[in-house]
Amino acid sequence: MGKKKRSRAAPPFDAKASLGRDDSANDDDDDEWGGLDVADVATTIRVATTLARRPDLLASKPFKPLRAALFPLVQLQLKKYDPVDYVARVTAALQQGKAHDALLALEGMREFGLSAKQGTIQRWVRDCDAISSEGGLRVRLLQAVLQASRPPSVEQREGGGEGGGEGGGEPGGTPGGGEGEQQIIEHPAWRADEGQSPRGAAEEGQPPRGAEDEGAATRGAGGVGIRPLPALTLRVVMKEAAAGRQPPNHYDLNIFACKPGEISLASGQEAAARVRRVDCPHVPGAFVLLDVLSTDECDLLIAAAHQMGFTPDHPLSRPSPSGIEACEWLVDEHVIDPIFERCRQHLPQQVAGGEVAGINPRWRMFRYTDTEGAVYRPHIDGSWPGSGLDAEGKYRHDLRGDHRSRYTFLVYLTGGFEGGATTFYIPDEAGLGLHARRVQPVRGAVLCFPQGNTASLLHEGSAVIRGEKVVIRSDVLYKFPRRG
Repeated sequence: MGKKKRSRAAPPFDAKASLGRDDSANDDDDDEWGGLDVADVATTIRVATTLARRPDLLASKPFKPLRAALFPLVQLQLKKYDPVDYVARVTAALQQGKAHDALLALEGMREFGLSAKQGTIQRWVRDCDAISSEGGLRVRLLQAVLQASRPPSVEQREGGGEGGGEGGGEPGGTPGGGEGEQQIIEHPAWRADEGQSPRGAAEEGQPPRGAEDEGAATRGAGGVGIRPLPALTLRVVMKEAAAGRQPPNHYDLNIFACKPGEISLASGQEAAARVRRVDCPHVPGAFVLLDVLSTDECDLLIAAAHQMGFTPDHPLSRPSPSGIEACEWLVDEHVIDPIFERCRQHLPQQVAGGEVAGINPRWRMFRYTDTEGAVYRPHIDGSWPGSGLDAEGKYRHDLRGDHRSRYTFLVYLTGGFEGGATTFYIPDEAGLGLHARRVQPVRGAVLCFPQGNTASLLHEGSAVIRGEKVVIRSDVLYKFPRRG
């Protein structure tokens, strides 16, 4: 055996000499030092000196809390020397179809804890649709974009969040890609009315409000039986040229209104008492309100929309129409107030300092059929103001100035069709891909889920395999204090 080396003790650390401070420091010195004493700073210097010699220690598990504490300081220093505009780089790369460049820029955003505005995230999601899905590349991009909608926590950077939640290996998940690839992890569709007992009229032997009508999805011209309805007094309150739409379209946009009171829904406590809330599993903040509309009320609204007419949806960015037809209707208080009255008690009463104020009267109605296999591609909903008519009867996109939406409000008017789920894509905590969480529409029910940067829920209107789906897209409005 070789000779044993004599260990050399480190020279004693003179904190007072090193820091230029003695025990006679006054209160002003305490303020200057941020409340730290000599021993605190001396220990910190000793730890930093040791870690500089032994960087492997800092990477070890016992030092994880220290890494978390140091991260903001490191990030602050790096920002001083890195003038790169990562958000602009992501935008440029996606517009040019350079997926790998976009991934690198998104990684830069993650490392610096940067987040993008909601409108930017929405554009990125649309641009991802043009990226090839080969090798899970599109899924990787979408997952990175969703992460960019909110700054990641230190725990996420350190590989935290192990187990539970949306992590891999969850029962019922069916991977949709090859081994080692980012993939769509499929799950069975979920229905809010499964296991629910009908209330109200059903207890007296009548069909429950919103009960499924299997024939409604297959009978009549176009697939849905259209109830007789006297001709409405319709007018176009707003016309938007195709090129000015967002995104630009091949077709103009017409927003219709009918004579107030021509279409009306019943109000009162009896209708409100029928409504039940069921939270959506695995989709943060999402819930379904059952029995909001009766079957007759659904038929009435569909008939009104057919009088206004459905127009094909064909964005300029697509080579062919989406296969989804749309109709926009500015409803009056005889329709919107009873619906809000029925749902109000089940809605979040306060969001981000705003008080729940109503449902957006501007309805975007969409019609999916089984002839086109139409899919409303993955997207993120934006926040909308409350629209309406002013005292002179003119359309105002932002009628009040202090009402903004914070929840999407999807009303399902048809049922009995196959497919047609609202599918949410939830990032896997272990980074394996995106979980496809399908909410199957229930006729007369409403699906609500949060909007905004802190809850950017990527979702799509999946293809209808058999039958016809008609849905209303509106918003839950909140009143916020006026600025200035």
